[in-house]
Amino acid sequence: MVQAPSATTQVTATSALATSASLLTTLADPDALRMLGWMLEREPAERGAVSRCAQALGLDAPSTARLYGRLTAVGLIAADGPRIEVRADLLRGAAHELDEINPVVRRLEDFPYLRGMFSHGRLTSMPVDDAHLDDLAYFLASFFNRDVSYTEAEVNEIVREVDDDVATLRRLMVDVGVLTRDRNSVYALADKANDPIGARGPS
Repeated sequence: MVQAPSATTQVTATSALATSASLLTTLADPDALRMLGWMLEREPAERGAVSRCAQALGLDAPSTARLYGRLTAVGLIAADGPRIEVRADLLRGAAHELDEINPVVRRLEDFPYLRGMFSHGRLTSMPVDDAHLDDLAYFLASFFNRDVSYTEAEVNEIVREVDDDVATLRRLMVDVGVLTRDRNSVYALADKANDPIGARGPS
């Protein structure tokens, strides 16, 4: 299982979540999103014409000034003399920071040949060959503790972090032999899960 995060990791995670929340909250305002789009369609030297922006978007002056202030406060736009820079890279940076604290993305560092099948920690495509199906089963098994019994609901909760098709993933682990299931539908990590398959490259 994932080790308990250190204090530094927790602070970093909190910062990343706070930044992302601020960006998303700002862009959840349709008018703020429209203003940002208007600026992206223009050259930096033209973006400072706030009155033109207000007219184009059908906004009054106070609303335009408020939106301009909100976009500036979260760093999505920044004045550079007469020019206004749009910092769309902040959105990419926020996504990257969220990936860095995502336990699934971090666990994929030990399974680099599976990364192409995931996007931001979610499974986007099932492996088509048996070798990589095995790899996926071992990857999923790495989220379970040894000598712990799990109900089917608990197994579903764990694998749902990867994909909503929990039945397919659960069966895959049992079929590959990294997870056992008894007649009472109690699951446990199998001894086979110790096999260092995750350390090898693709076959």
